[in-house]
Amino acid sequence: MKMLKIAALAAAMTVACKKEKNNPAPAPALPTIASFSPTSARGGESVTITGENFSTIASENTVTFNDIAAVVTTAGATQLTVTVPDSDCSGAVKVTVGGKTATAADQFTWLPAALQRNGIEVVAVPSGTFLMGSSDGSNIGDGNGSGLNTTASEPSRLYERQRWVQLTADFYLSRYEITNAQYAKFLNDNSIGSDGIGSLTSDGTQEYIDDCSQSGFTNQCGVQWNSGQGKWEPAPGKDNFPVVYVTWYGAKAFAEKAGGALPTEAQWEYACRGGQTTSLPFGVGTGRKLMPDMANFAAIWPYDLDHNPSGQYTDTGLSSQDKNNTTAVGSYQTYNAYGLYDMHGNVAEWCGDSMDFNNIDYPATGTSQAAPAVDPFVNDVTHSYRALRGGSWYSGAQESRSAFRGISSPDTSNDHIGFRVVWAQ
Repeated sequence: MKMLKIAALAAAMTVACKKEKNNPAPAPALPTIASFSPTSARGGESVTITGENFSTIASENTVTFNDIAAVVTTAGATQLTVTVPDSDCSGAVKVTVGGKTATAADQFTWLPAALQRNGIEVVAVPSGTFLMGSSDGSNIGDGNGSGLNTTASEPSRLYERQRWVQLTADFYLSRYEITNAQYAKFLNDNSIGSDGIGSLTSDGTQEYIDDCSQSGFTNQCGVQWNSGQGKWEPAPGKDNFPVVYVTWYGAKAFAEKAGGALPTEAQWEYACRGGQTTSLPFGVGTGRKLMPDMANFAAIWPYDLDHNPSGQYTDTGLSSQDKNNTTAVGSYQTYNAYGLYDMHGNVAEWCGDSMDFNNIDYPATGTSQAAPAVDPFVNDVTHSYRALRGGSWYSGAQESRSAFRGISSPDTSNDHIGFRVVWAQ
């Protein structure tokens, strides 16, 4: 009996082992990548990868960009966040879990580190010669050989005498308009009090900024004085919006403290055109139009030479696209060939040049490409006004043309004027 029981037990164990061998543990599921965002980034920035069957333990996911390992910072079954490597890793994005690898359909583009001056992102603008101003259409066919005014008269032009201009030096220009966060830091670093008055430059004691939270200021998209903490800060949620209610004096003081200056009109227009070799109204797209999906301006007044020979026209059907205010810098991805954002619209931008209503147009210089006006800059102490460029959310597209020139007194501050900064290379 005992021997039979032992034999039966051995047979049962053999069957159990066979059953166990015939039912192995299920293999890990194959990971998949649905998408990743953003598709281009700089070293040290974050990318989020969305898919399935990732490990919830960060160290169990191996992520590579063009076979260069990335650090996984957060992990979930359907989403990973990783830090982009510091070296050029443009190429395939792969996730490996448990020895199984998934490859994304899209390729990743690695971006070099941003150029900066004094903590402000900039773009490099090369020196060169260009047509400044707009054509009056008086020299179609270039009968006089000057190369000026050879295209049809640009609609809405005013005080924009066309001339050849040479800029002899490369320069840097801030990629975006100066923001509330950047300007509040400048005010606090230089102990500018609640009255917004400073004396940091050769202009003496001047008002730099208005507190947008004051009674009567309905547009609260600038900087505010926090009396409890005794400092300036951006209006809530507006850190990355362009600073407004800033005077020309306040813009100049910021620029000089940052080691730069306000751009000359020539530098500003040359940069705005983005390397164009012909005279066109805008420095983005085809150069012939500006529509509400391209820039922040009064949307019911777009500009399209192919739709209307007069350029700007009225379309009330576009009113739903009107922002009626500033937008965060870089919100519109219609940047120009130099990588500059918001050169058209959002806020009008202070330039360094002085202006005078009695002699507002450019001087009659730069009459040929062989004899251009060289590095023109107007700095006349008898002038009571300063130049503005780029148009704003408040105006129609015609005022956002590359050649359009605005004018205001240097102590002006309102909700649609800001600035950017230029540095020598």
